[in-house]
Amino acid sequence: MKHNLLMIFLFFPFALIAQTAQKMGIIKVNENFAATCYFESEIDIFIIGNNPVLGKSGDGKPVFNYEIVQSDNTLIIRSVIDRCPETSLTVKLKDKSIFYGKVRYEKNIDNFFYDFRDQKTIAKNDSVADPIIKNKPIDYKVRLDELVGRKPEYSTIGSRENRIEYLVSNLMTDNSHTYMKVVVSNNSGNEYIIDGITFRYEEGKRKNVNKNADKNEQGVPAVYENGNKTIKAYSKENLGFVLPLYSVGEGGKLLIYFWEKNGTRNVKVEIPGDELSKIKVYN
Repeated sequence: MKHNLLMIFLFFPFALIAQTAQKMGIIKVNENFAATCYFESEIDIFIIGNNPVLGKSGDGKPVFNYEIVQSDNTLIIRSVIDRCPETSLTVKLKDKSIFYGKVRYEKNIDNFFYDFRDQKTIAKNDSVADPIIKNKPIDYKVRLDELVGRKPEYSTIGSRENRIEYLVSNLMTDNSHTYMKVVVSNNSGNEYIIDGITFRYEEGKRKNVNKNADKNEQGVPAVYENGNKTIKAYSKENLGFVLPLYSVGEGGKLLIYFWEKNGTRNVKVEIPGDELSKIKVYN
């Protein structure tokens, strides 16, 4: 009898978890398309099964197979390298709900916005939903394509290393994203191939914090990007990026690291916080 009672008590927590856990299915990502997962309440913790460290960025931060950013009830996932191995993903919300599924690399992405909210909540909010959030897979792609086609508006934000020049020529924002056009000029006689791009927001001054304390940085994956990352000798290419909107304090900045494939012509571009605060806003 005691043995049976023990088995019941041991089984009960697992049965409870099994009853409340919800399947997410397959989350598809690649280097150009980040998946945005939207949940009913704030995320408490997430666990990804296999996400080994590939190396370190120029600022010494580890770089993983999958780049993941969590904010409130949103999880953004992007593959850093080509053909990342499929792995598991478990998400626990602060309301104790549990979601589980898989993250899979796919070349062709037909959906990159996953809404895991309760269907009643979705139906209730559909009539008043922000059109940019509701139509996110369409709107930010259209806006970036339009921005990349514009004439340059900035001429002083960029960097030059080993005859490779990066110029941030156009910036726009809305209430969800920052849109950016970067012109890459290869002034050398060798082909230049971009193997990886890392974005990091560096926060500025914070109240009641020792001025010698470590700077607080937040890595973010691009939600969407376009452009040819192979720049032939003595030519240029336009690259476009959509980033999650993020505010930095006084003295903050956006850092962009470009890594060359099979080479060392790596470049860091800094966009000062005062420039970020003056970006034009879409109506």
